[in-house]
Amino acid sequence: MCVTGLLDDLARLPWFGKMAIQVLAAGAVVAGGVHLHVLALVICLPLSVIWIVGVTNAINLIDGMDGLAAGISALAAASLAAIALAHGAVNIAILAAVASGASAAFLVYNFHPSVTFMGDAGSLFLGFLLATIPLAMVTSTARLSILFAAAIALGIPIFDTLSSMVRRASHRQSMFSGDLGHYYNQLIARFGLSQRTVALGSYGVGAALAVIAIPTSLLPWWEALAVATGVYLVMAILYLRMGFITYVGETEHSE
Repeated sequence: MCVTGLLDDLARLPWFGKMAIQVLAAGAVVAGGVHLHVLALVICLPLSVIWIVGVTNAINLIDGMDGLAAGISALAAASLAAIALAHGAVNIAILAAVASGASAAFLVYNFHPSVTFMGDAGSLFLGFLLATIPLAMVTSTARLSILFAAAIALGIPIFDTLSSMVRRASHRQSMFSGDLGHYYNQLIARFGLSQRTVALGSYGVGAALAVIAIPTSLLPWWEALAVATGVYLVMAILYLRMGFITYVGETEHSE
């Protein structure tokens, strides 16, 4: 994933090429046993691939402003580390903690005004890692709540990606064409906020979601699903009230 991102940074790979490699990489992880273990394999395997590819691209899509992807990833990974410890998965907790620490350390150089960027090489790899960590813990129906908790911890990138899909579909745009309608673009262009303010505000929301995710992972799966649904409904209401979904903005390069 890192090499694919690096090639895209250097030569702008076509979207279908990147997608094909992402699916193959996700398939390799799933074939190795890191996938949902809650339903029949014919259902769990494709759902696991969709989750990995989706989260990978969600982190990639929020890497459009200084410090945003690194900061949100650091918070989400810290939450996943705490969740792993709560469920006795020490090795996975260590991996998540390393991802959190690395993202936070990178943020020192990536916060606005940044002196370096992670590019697709960093964002695709980081998204891939954050997607597979919770899957490695969902080994039974009793642990399905971990996946819903992860969806909460990663709520900002996941929901912004979903809203982008809805926004582009409603305006009959390609799902793979870039635009400046992401929430962080709009907060800067339409509301006049600075990059630092948007980043810090996003960290605050991300921290709140990370904290909510930890106890949610300990609930029965149906209660965890209800909490995750409530969180996403709140985000949907906020996005609609602020016009984030209806606004498209200018078109940029293909994502």
